[in-house]
Amino acid sequence: MSTPSVDESNIRMPASAHKTPLPTYAEIRTFYDSWRFEPHPVPMGWKQHRGYAFEHILNSLFTLEGLRPRTNYRPAGEEIDGSLIVDHRIYLLEAKWWGAALPASALYAFKGKIDGKLAGTLGIVISQSGFADDAVDALVSGKGVNMILFDSSDLETILSEQMSFADALRQKLRYAAEFGQPFSPLRANAAPSATSTPDHETAQRPASAPVNVIVEGPADEAGLRELLNTLSPRVSARTAIWPARGVSNLIPLSLSLAQKGVSDVDIFVDSGLLEPSVVEEIATGARDSGANLITFAPSFIDVLERACETDYYNLVPATGIPAKHARRMAQHTNSELLWEASPELHGWWLQRTANLTERPEDSA
Repeated sequence: MSTPSVDESNIRMPASAHKTPLPTYAEIRTFYDSWRFEPHPVPMGWKQHRGYAFEHILNSLFTLEGLRPRTNYRPAGEEIDGSLIVDHRIYLLEAKWWGAALPASALYAFKGKIDGKLAGTLGIVISQSGFADDAVDALVSGKGVNMILFDSSDLETILSEQMSFADALRQKLRYAAEFGQPFSPLRANAAPSATSTPDHETAQRPASAPVNVIVEGPADEAGLRELLNTLSPRVSARTAIWPARGVSNLIPLSLSLAQKGVSDVDIFVDSGLLEPSVVEEIATGARDSGANLITFAPSFIDVLERACETDYYNLVPATGIPAKHARRMAQHTNSELLWEASPELHGWWLQRTANLTERPEDSA
């Protein structure tokens, strides 16, 4: 697939040029899409101007929804990306579009800014590149959660007009209040052939799918989706993947889905990377929420590596992007090696494939 080109005028455009907010969701989405893919080669200064464009996208979105945004101000020598008002409450904003997932250190730095403001102040972090696997867990292990996290999937849901930013924030706030977690996905990662554009009301409820899998982080999410596409696009189209963005959020997300009527939930856990007591705690929580626990030792990505064709594995250049690495391994998986590397995954696959085959619509 060819990479969309970016208007060279955008690359040369200074931040001051992005002053007039875009007036419609469609125009905001079009402008957003024009910056989603890096040109090759990347022009000098392009990433910096993508940051300015991201500020313009969010300012336009917040202005369109009447959230009275204020962007890029510097109180007492520190820099804050902005603020907005939802339901008469002010939220501080941190927005990042980096090449890599946002690390825990970036969240801690923003938390420090929030802690220095009026007691009870909350923050919003919007990271187009997502969050590092340990970022959310590290944040939860601190002294209380005072920020709400959005990733690129959340933003795309909003810009597709499936729900407003304000409604999305309310949904995430309730989840944070009930489960003590700063991140909850607005929708599952669904295969392209299975997706549709729901109306505003149905978008706030989880999309139904025969199979629902909760995974820890973005690399597992990318690897599992690619593996399903490789093994059977038909099964992939009927599988929804729910990213927890951290081990600590696996059970809260499972409980939340159960409360909303989502059944057939499986939880994938890298048991070899956790203390046995933590694995047992997750297993207990899974039983309480009615979910099935599938464990990998040491990890799901390690299983993909062991199942990858040897010739490809030895020749493929290394990448520092875990999600990209996971997709590569999944694309070149040998099914016999895969089932040998993880009999538990094989059992899960046989069970879920049988369940799908038994459905009336599959035999039509």
